[in-house]
Amino acid sequence: MGINHNVHIGPYLRVTATMEKKEIDYCMQHERGNADYCPKCGRSKKDRIYKHESDNAPDDWESKYKKGDFHDYLISTSFMSDPDTVKGKKTYIYLPNRHYEELNILNVDGGKYSEEEVSFDEIDVPGTIKKFKSLFKDEIEYLKQWFDVKVKFGYISYCS
Repeated sequence: MGINHNVHIGPYLRVTATMEKKEIDYCMQHERGNADYCPKCGRSKKDRIYKHESDNAPDDWESKYKKGDFHDYLISTSFMSDPDTVKGKKTYIYLPNRHYEELNILNVDGGKYSEEEVSFDEIDVPGTIKKFKSLFKDEIEYLKQWFDVKVKFGYISYCS
């Protein structure tokens, strides 16, 4: 098993999730008040309470996308690990997973040990962003139900 270094130069989505601290009590069916141990199941309070961070999106939002698998359209660069939470927010980067020719996505090997030149001379950034918004309109609107979404153009380096 290895790690690939990937480079993307082109349009992408910057998707920000607002995180909330939540607690789940695994002993919710028993009345125990604020006792350290549940009188019915015997679980201690520290074993009953699960603390975690969560956003407002349902766990299965990607698989419930009306067109099929969401990742067939846009793919997150965070497949190796979740981004860190900074000031209560997590930011994900989503790259196009289709329409490469229509968007004139540059082919960059990235991670090559020899010299590599990628010219930006022929890139129409405003036109490419407009086309990206049009081609991925449904996906952008779908994400906006739960997240803050911004369309950007830039250089993204990530591992997979």
